[in-house]
Amino acid sequence: MLSTSRPERLSLIPMSSTTLQRALGLALKLPENERAALVHDLIASLDGPADAGAQQAWEAEITKRLAELKTGNARTVDAGEALRRIDAAALEAVEAGPGRLSGQLACEQDRRTHHNGRRLTD
Repeated sequence: MLSTSRPERLSLIPMSSTTLQRALGLALKLPENERAALVHDLIASLDGPADAGAQQAWEAEITKRLAELKTGNARTVDAGEALRRIDAAALEAVEAGPGRLSGQLACEQDRRTHHNGRRLTD
């Protein structure tokens, strides 16, 4: 369980605003699950508005991938192999330099679909 006391210094940006300091104090008094929900919502607020068609597109993609799994039309690999591929791609991207990591890693992560904790689609 996380501590509700204020860490010595997590932020690199000092919180000089009294309002920010009060907000942090109140947030740290929340139960762990409510602090997690608050953090989630704050981070989500930095992303900007959601793409209007994104939810429908993801639902269609999930439905398609599940159908492929059920009909046997999806090539699957063990979770360990999929994770090795992701690690290799991430290492390759880091060695290639800035800019490549996020695109390559996102591509590899998008290719995998978790299925009952054991298999991932290729």
